[in-house]
Amino acid sequence: MQSALLIGLMFLSVAAKSAVLLRLIRSRLALRYPLFAVMIGFGAVRSVVLLAVGGWAGRPHPYTEIWRATQGLALTLDAAVCVEAFWIVALHFRNVRIFGAALLGLIALIGAGLSYGLVAVWAGWWNTPLTTAAVLVQRVGLALVVTGLLTVAWFRQFPTVPIKPNAIRHLAILTLVFGSFFVSGFFAQSNDHTWLFVANLVIACGMVIPFAIWAVIMVPAGEVLPFPQPPILSTQEFDSADQQDRLATKHASEEARSMHEALQDKRRT
Repeated sequence: MQSALLIGLMFLSVAAKSAVLLRLIRSRLALRYPLFAVMIGFGAVRSVVLLAVGGWAGRPHPYTEIWRATQGLALTLDAAVCVEAFWIVALHFRNVRIFGAALLGLIALIGAGLSYGLVAVWAGWWNTPLTTAAVLVQRVGLALVVTGLLTVAWFRQFPTVPIKPNAIRHLAILTLVFGSFFVSGFFAQSNDHTWLFVANLVIACGMVIPFAIWAVIMVPAGEVLPFPQPPILSTQEFDSADQQDRLATKHASEEARSMHEALQDKRRT
């Protein structure tokens, strides 16, 4: 029963990825999300091959060998897609390239640090032939989840800058996918049959549900800004605003100095 459920989910994952590819092509969203389109195409072909070599019948060989051989490329594409999603959001802001690169580096460093530190604590609990792969999937998954969440948290601090709805939806869906990597990698380190089933169930659902949602909600209308960007200030407007800021700063400084002097006079008396 468990094997039949997992095999059924594998077929559904192929269907979900195919639906995403169809949406990318028909809506021309592949031009907007090129690395994501490559990742989905590779994932769909990989799933078909794994099913064809015996996955549909539950045979472990050569399914396991092909899965391991292609896992590195799959995780590399996942990381590239996460970076792409960051820049899709970041480029809604003017003159953000240098700052965005520094911010991405900081976010990636935080994600990698948390991933290595937390997973390193758990990594020695179980010892199976798949432990190394499971720990790698778990670490990459957690790092990408943290990157996605911090990206949304940072750029959502500026509500006056319009961000295309699809950009946020895309990043949120990717975070769900990467979250399934983390959870699945944790349970996959066990040698208990029940936990291994849970690991496979989580990763299978992570390949079906988020991508099915993507195929439904990612429509061309989501590529339209929710409101127009504010116009760029002219030189005169900028100088005027700068002068007002300077006057406000000077006024605040004078008030602070007056309050400080009054406080000092009180202490002397």
